[in-house]
Amino acid sequence: MLQASALDAALNGIIITNTEGKILWANPSFEEISGYSRSELTEDPPDFIRQVEQNTAHFAELLGVIQSGQPWRGEMHATRKDGVPFIVEMTVTPVFDAANNTTHFVAILQDITEKIHARERLEYQATHDVLTGLPNRLLFNDRLTHALAIAKRTDSQGAVILIDLDDFKAINDAFSHDEGDNFLVKTAERFGLHLRESDTIARIGGDEFVILIEDIDHKDAEIVANKINQILSIPIEIKGNGLVATASIGISMFPQDGDSIQVLLKNADLAMYYAKERKNSFQFYTNQMAAKVEKQLELTNYLRYALQNNIFQLNYQPQVDSATGRVVGVEALLRLPHPEKKWISPGEFIPLAEKTGLITDMDEWVLRTACKKIKELVDNGYPDIVMAVNVSNRFMGQPSLAEILAEMFTELNLDPGCLELEISESSVFQNLDATIIALVKLKSLGIKLAIDDFGTGYASLNYMTRFPLNTIKIDMTFTRKVLSSKSDAAIVSGVIAIANRLGLDIVVEGVEKEEQLEFYSNLNCHIIQGYYYSPAVSGDKLMDLLDIGFSPFCRD
Repeated sequence: MLQASALDAALNGIIITNTEGKILWANPSFEEISGYSRSELTEDPPDFIRQVEQNTAHFAELLGVIQSGQPWRGEMHATRKDGVPFIVEMTVTPVFDAANNTTHFVAILQDITEKIHARERLEYQATHDVLTGLPNRLLFNDRLTHALAIAKRTDSQGAVILIDLDDFKAINDAFSHDEGDNFLVKTAERFGLHLRESDTIARIGGDEFVILIEDIDHKDAEIVANKINQILSIPIEIKGNGLVATASIGISMFPQDGDSIQVLLKNADLAMYYAKERKNSFQFYTNQMAAKVEKQLELTNYLRYALQNNIFQLNYQPQVDSATGRVVGVEALLRLPHPEKKWISPGEFIPLAEKTGLITDMDEWVLRTACKKIKELVDNGYPDIVMAVNVSNRFMGQPSLAEILAEMFTELNLDPGCLELEISESSVFQNLDATIIALVKLKSLGIKLAIDDFGTGYASLNYMTRFPLNTIKIDMTFTRKVLSSKSDAAIVSGVIAIANRLGLDIVVEGVEKEEQLEFYSNLNCHIIQGYYYSPAVSGDKLMDLLDIGFSPFCRD
């Protein structure tokens, strides 16, 4: 009785069969695992027993072991009475009589279904992207390793196609990160629908995907790249807006562009970086491009290093009232020293910063540093100097920009009227309505606003009344030509006349010659910035420049 009670109480399922496999007895735990009652189990063989027998590989192994008189251990897959599949870990042990003949078999079973599913979930999570469900870098690398081995054995080719969504940050900024994630999920679904089952599409970064295609040549890889752009050209609806993403795509072919994961991904990344120059395009890796792109990558890394280690410097170019010789403002100009090149030109690093998105962090650094310099000037007896700072359209597009600046002014105890934000004429028109809203918010803080490089890009006179501006800056390209080109002189004269009627201040850039200064003075335009008065000077020399001042310009 004690033995029977113990077997009935066991948590593991236990069954006893004869040598033909007919169940003679089963405990309650096995009834619970299988869904069959003891009477059903001992009458006709249940479906799950037949399933075990049909699993020939396992069943043949099981029979071979137990018929040799040894216990068998392993996993079995079967189905409950209600149709739900389950997995058991099973030990089958032969029972012998006094003559050492096998008379029965005892099977002890543990339901490990949930344990197996949990392990599968962990394995899936380890190899798949949580957001999109696509393979992650780990699984992609495993499949690429396998593909490289096949390509080597069969003398075939393959492609690694790296996809980076252009300006994806703008979607996050405009609609929230949750909607940005939704956009990525829908993009991943589209990739899955349009690629072959044998292709691997993985997500390996925020807005980066990579595709592995086996047994494909250069021509067909180009077809796939065009197909990707077609997939992305179909709008995805986010909050009632049909959004279209473009992508920069880099392609490396194996084995010719590399025979390892690291080299192929690196070369695809180089090609993608090259494609970023045009956006919405693809580029195959070539040896010739490597030097140029690696130089840009090197500069990008140096920009990040410079931001993290406070290596950037601000120089300041005075804006002089030519009628009095007094410095009324300065423009903060970003400079980047380099241990080998001495200085890196803004014309080289600013476009790269805009392309990589580092421009926003750079703008914030410039603004904070410039505001600290204003505070220093105010504390040293120069309360009326206006600091002009040029900021990017990306920086202006931040929804919380006004709040960021208001907090900065409070922290430094600074009058917002000491700061003038300059935005380029071309960037204003990229998102006209949003720009106007942002400018109005900034103007309400007391910040002065200027349009930089005026007249170089758009029919600006039509929009001058729509912007809450204080100042327009006449671009140096006009200044260089006003003495030699009647049309340029006429344009400048007209702009100055209209600006005066609208009550806007005018700053003239690039004045280097006395004749240029005289031209503007004759038009009653007196705020001058350029080498005629001074180049940009370092911060430690600025107050000396303010102390010395300049002589008033006197017309003959």
